[in-house]
Amino acid sequence: MGVKTPKIKRRLKKSARRTIAALLMVTSLIVALIPVKDVEATAPEGITIPTTLEELVDLEGLSVVSEPGNRRNAYLLNEDQTCKVDSVYSYPIPYFQIDTMSSGFSLQSAAITGWNEALYVIRDQTFPLSEQMGYGSPVRTDRYIQNSASSNPISIYVTYTYNEDGTVTQDGEIPETYDEYIMGAFKCPEIAVIRYISDGAFKDRANYSRIMIPDFILKIGNEAFMNNNALAQVEIASGCTSIGNKAFANCGSLQGVNFMQPNQCDTLGSGTFGNCTSLQNFEFPSNIKETGNGLFFNCPELINVSMTAAGETQMTNFSKLGDFTFVGCAKLSEIKLNPFLSEMGEGTFANCGYLTKVEMPYDKTMTFKQGTFHGCISLSYVRVDNNTSSFADGQEFNSIPVLNSFYIWGPNPQISDPKPEIYNYATNMDNNYTYYYIDTAGDEHYEKTINGFKFTVDATGMINSFEKTASSGDTLQIPDVIGPYSVNKIGEKTFEGIDGITTVNIPSTVKTVEYQAFHAMPDLTTLNITTEGISIDTEAFAECNRLDTVNFIPTGNAAGETTIGARCFQNCTNLRNVSFRSDDFTQSGAFDTYVTLIGEDAFETNCPSGTTLKMRGKIDPDYEPFRYATSKENTLNSSMSPYILYESGNPQNIQCQYDPSLNDGQG
Repeated sequence: MGVKTPKIKRRLKKSARRTIAALLMVTSLIVALIPVKDVEATAPEGITIPTTLEELVDLEGLSVVSEPGNRRNAYLLNEDQTCKVDSVYSYPIPYFQIDTMSSGFSLQSAAITGWNEALYVIRDQTFPLSEQMGYGSPVRTDRYIQNSASSNPISIYVTYTYNEDGTVTQDGEIPETYDEYIMGAFKCPEIAVIRYISDGAFKDRANYSRIMIPDFILKIGNEAFMNNNALAQVEIASGCTSIGNKAFANCGSLQGVNFMQPNQCDTLGSGTFGNCTSLQNFEFPSNIKETGNGLFFNCPELINVSMTAAGETQMTNFSKLGDFTFVGCAKLSEIKLNPFLSEMGEGTFANCGYLTKVEMPYDKTMTFKQGTFHGCISLSYVRVDNNTSSFADGQEFNSIPVLNSFYIWGPNPQISDPKPEIYNYATNMDNNYTYYYIDTAGDEHYEKTINGFKFTVDATGMINSFEKTASSGDTLQIPDVIGPYSVNKIGEKTFEGIDGITTVNIPSTVKTVEYQAFHAMPDLTTLNITTEGISIDTEAFAECNRLDTVNFIPTGNAAGETTIGARCFQNCTNLRNVSFRSDDFTQSGAFDTYVTLIGEDAFETNCPSGTTLKMRGKIDPDYEPFRYATSKENTLNSSMSPYILYESGNPQNIQCQYDPSLNDGQG
């Protein structure tokens, strides 16, 4: 006999379903947020997870190279382009060194190459930058006037040149007498326009906490601000187009990076923010296109990453994430990747131990590379909305300790022909992950194949459809968890008429078995129900004519009520044994299922003449199975009136049976 499609499917109102789903998710969400410890995941073959910044491969084309011999002092200018001077000595202040001579640089496109080693002029813990700086040795010309009251006054000029080495050269003699002195202003012979910050320009600095990269800076070179231990905040104006490899690496106090949006920056290098151990929030620049490897390598405090839109500006140019982008971001819990990405490197989220939810790119077809989620031991789900995207590694998620609660969220397979690649990946028997989708009616489904049986549950935890596969065995173990939900209900007619199954095991998570859920299973012989309380509906197991043994196995929770609906086992003609007692004394005693109701004709098995049904449980007039078994009305066969043989089992081993011939025929 083939597998039957369920004939009846009860539907709750959407509002009710959502309420139930929300309640059911609370426990799973709490569990998911507690990372599992002491779990070591072996890296996939062929992939090496980096443990230091030095292991990251740099992204090419981001260097801003300055030759040491081409570096000269540069001077901050006033609005009239005279040099700003020290308030005590009145000499120009060479804040920075710049390069106008190395390849790619000029007076109109110069690079800042570093801080003047001899000066400590940082004030208010900020970092001053000016677009125009004086270049070349500043010169000041002072004027001394003699005979100023006459019609022919004499002017004597003395020139001071402030040399690169900090010395001052005087040209001209100061007169012994003069009537008037006019001090000149230092001016540089050239004006340099700053466009770049060179490689390593401010590496190993610790004397400023805030940097504002102004709009005129077009590129920041490799390691430009590396090891700036005091740096806490960075603001980057919209003109910067690229930031180099390890530019802000090892800035242990850096908490926030703010790109003024919209922003022209399109490239972030490898390890740009590596080992920024205090970094918590990051929003990508709106024009981002590509990142290097290990962009956020070992940023353990990073919790919020925005990479889809900056305000109302969509990041539509974002195409590539390098290898190991978020490796070691231990507190990153959820992220929505840019939908327009077309390439992601290997090990993107390796060792993100708190990561629970990820939405993958969907605009382009991608095969996500090996180790994308290596060591992500807390994952709840990964969402892939592209019909043709999938994962390269069939064992991608096998490092998750509680794999039954994990699921892949993908497109609806009911309306896709061929099926979505991610659906084929998830349901492949070698992978066997739970697959979640929403159908055209808005109903939610979680599908998983276990031991060759394909189960689907809805958002209330109810199994609502079932299929056998080529690898199905003869023992049906109802799962206790599929995706984020405990399996708590078996829907109407779900297993009706399915052949080839001899044993059914129902776990204690199941609280409801609906109408005819297992009706007319022709090969079923043994039913084991582990219960803390369960409601079994009308005719749930009726017409299972080979069913021989039913075991209700109590877990010791006396508060959980078990009810058995009318005609539940009707016409199970071969049923011989029903037990409500667990008398395995290795469990320190006998436990009886707390049965509060057995419906009309629940055990009217219509067994053949000369046979009977043995029922096992405690002997107590108030115990429902005992009351049912010893009641005159509850015959096994309406025509022959045989009665149930009731026995206590251990330790009393007492048997009793209703006898209608006694008590003057009153029984």
